[in-house]
Amino acid sequence: VTSGFARGFVCCCVLLPSLQPLCPLGNVCSSLAMLLLVLLLYIIIPSVFGFSLRSREWYALKAPRNCCSLLRQTGEKASKEEGKFMHVENLLDERLQKYSSPTDRSTGLFSDSETYKNSLPVRRVGTRSEALKLYKLPYWGSEEDLGKMVKMLSDDQTGNRYEIKYLCAPGRSGKTSSVLPAFLASEDFTHYLYLAFDNNGRRRFQLSNETPLLDGGYAKNQGAAFAVECMRALLEEPDRKWPYEVPVGPGDLPPSVDDSIDEMESLLHRNLGENARVLIHLDDHRKMCPRTNQENDPGAAFSQGAMEVFAERAVAVATYVEPPPLSPPGSASV
Repeated sequence: VTSGFARGFVCCCVLLPSLQPLCPLGNVCSSLAMLLLVLLLYIIIPSVFGFSLRSREWYALKAPRNCCSLLRQTGEKASKEEGKFMHVENLLDERLQKYSSPTDRSTGLFSDSETYKNSLPVRRVGTRSEALKLYKLPYWGSEEDLGKMVKMLSDDQTGNRYEIKYLCAPGRSGKTSSVLPAFLASEDFTHYLYLAFDNNGRRRFQLSNETPLLDGGYAKNQGAAFAVECMRALLEEPDRKWPYEVPVGPGDLPPSVDDSIDEMESLLHRNLGENARVLIHLDDHRKMCPRTNQENDPGAAFSQGAMEVFAERAVAVATYVEPPPLSPPGSASV
């Protein structure tokens, strides 16, 4: 509003001399008329109708767009009649009260609501010094599109043992912010767990630079062990120093993928309860380890092992700016 008022004031200074001959009352009347025009265009209308003349910035700050085109990108203001309006934080508080930790815990991700909320996605916007917490933003969406996304997350799409839901869209299109509202609109899940491998302020997971990727099946086992350690840190050490550079080997050979799957199941049961129905959101998943994108890329095998462990005991959804390759090097399912 302040910057808009300043631009309006400059317009007044430019237009005022040309309007003075048209006004019989002279300078005073024309000045008051231009002041009223500035107030109307830059303060009163935006305040009453809830939008700014700089509408694209308003959408970036107040209502994140998502990859299902749930928000208009033309600068138009949506209305409650055209879609679904969600106060994400209010619904999140209700869900947290409904599904509490299986035991009274003084530590861990679900020790209190604030600790849990600190694990959710954030984004830096413009010159803001503090990252924007996406769950605090109101959410506009088409009920039809939101329903389709909920169904996509809930249904078994392929019948495969390991199925990864995948959302792909350009940066700043809202794909990350769309998953939590879909979780809240669904009755099929009790817990939403978010793991970022890039962006997200400093709260992200990455493979330690001191961990070399092994060849062959060992890299897949490394990825599986990496997934378990990421989940353990998220659930049991939420207040640790971030980013977390996860060490996996190379002193001892990592456990098998099946052993890591069993450990993941134990982690989820211990922290969330045996009846928990978990949605795991893996953001920028292709950044979890170095990739060569060549034949027999150990990074592809590493990612395959990690994704299998995440998806075996929960529903996993990955978000990234590019679609997965149809035939990933060294793997048919990464």
